Amino acid sequence: MSSDIIKFNKDFSPHLDNISDILLKNLDIHFFEYTRLYKTGSRFYISNNQNWFEYFIANNFQDDDEYNQILWGGIKRKYTLWTGLPDNEVLSGYFKNNMWNGLIYSLKNNENYIDLFSFSSTIENKHVNNLYINNKDIIKKVVIIFKNEIHKNLPLGDDKFLLKTHDRKNLSVDNTSLISSEMIDNFYKQTKVGRYYFNMEGLEFYLTRMEFMCLTLMSQGNSIKEVANKCSISPRTVESHVNSIKLKTGQTNRCGIISILNHSPFDFSKEYVNRI
Repeated sequence: MSSDIIKFNKDFSPHLDNISDILLKNLDIHFFEYTRLYKTGSRFYISNNQNWFEYFIANNFQDDDEYNQILWGGIKRKYTLWTGLPDNEVLSGYFKNNMWNGLIYSLKNNENYIDLFSFSSTIENKHVNNLYINNKDIIKKVVIIFKNEIHKNLPLGDDKFLLKTHDRKNLSVDNTSLISSEMIDNFYKQTKVGRYYFNMEGLEFYLTRMEFMCLTLMSQGNSIKEVANKCSISPRTVESHVNSIKLKTGQTNRCGIISILNHSPFDFSKEYVNRI
């Protein structure tokens, strides 16, 4: 069984070359891996590093329950830096094979499995950790390329290519090591921001919290009525906030005021806007 899996990874590696070459030449990311981890602990797994792939299987790392629990915890988070994980046999194995400074990107598509995309470099290339943090869109784009060009060629439904664990107990998320959504909600409630400052080509101004909310929701394609519903105010009040923004900035139309967000020193996520 393992010989078939090893052969498949070796034969399939040319399909990964497109992604691997782009990552290495442009971003100094040497290694790329894809895992579909099932709730049972079994997985479909491919890597562009054949030596590591065989090392993984030879050491039965698929049976490392601690590491499997870490991976399954991706259900609760999108990005996981290796440097923030507790030490275990699998991570030590990566380090021994000069694979380090890694990131795991998690996609939960189904109750029974999670898709994981791992990026890593060599031990000395610590700078790639900053790349991960500051260029999340690059990671997403690689995943999209993988999904569009490679994913369809994988034998995901064939048990022959599954790495199965000997202990088939279901994986679960250890919530004790996670910051709960309630804790995050409490943080937002206790830290209200009244003003958002901008510098637009020498013009310094601020938007009130409600002006900022209206503007950001409009930038997401919401109509005046939809913004009003989401902010629990009347459409007339939204229009009043919009007119105030126009007076502060000299902009005269919707496109103009939305462009103001490009002059903020911060990149506000949709989640942030929904919580303020």
